[in-house]
Amino acid sequence: CTTALTATAASAAPTTPAHSARPAVISSCARANLRFRVSQGSGAAGSFTYLLRFTNRSRRTCYMAGFPGVRAVNRHGRQLGSPAAWVAGVPLRAVVLRRGWTAHAVLQITDVSAFTRRLCRPAEARGLRVIAPNRVLAAFVRLRFLACSRRGLVYLRVMRVQPGRGHLS
Repeated sequence: CTTALTATAASAAPTTPAHSARPAVISSCARANLRFRVSQGSGAAGSFTYLLRFTNRSRRTCYMAGFPGVRAVNRHGRQLGSPAAWVAGVPLRAVVLRRGWTAHAVLQITDVSAFTRRLCRPAEARGLRVIAPNRVLAAFVRLRFLACSRRGLVYLRVMRVQPGRGHLS
């Protein structure tokens, strides 16, 4: 599933009309070209908030748009509970990443000790499987927290990818 973004590159010097603008095709960021990281968390009101950071490691400019896929996994790499719900709190936009540039998505993890044990079945998560928007291959990001192992209960929420490293209040 490869998508391309077309941008028009304008020249600084005057040129003939036939060469005045040349479309540049920017591909979506491939999993192999991204470094996935998670920030230190910030906790308040029954949840913890983190920033998932995506840095372009390739020599080519690429873009990201939409929601990343996020799932908690145990020490064996098996999914715990339901994947993260998508929260539309920020507008959809294409985030262009040049070499070394970073984009982020806000991840909220509910404190599962607030749920009944029967409903949640708490288990230790050893990390997250994160899939860049419009991609299928996941990266592992190390993060230990208490997760729900039973599907159906939403305890992970993620927002759309935004430009920059982001910050937590």
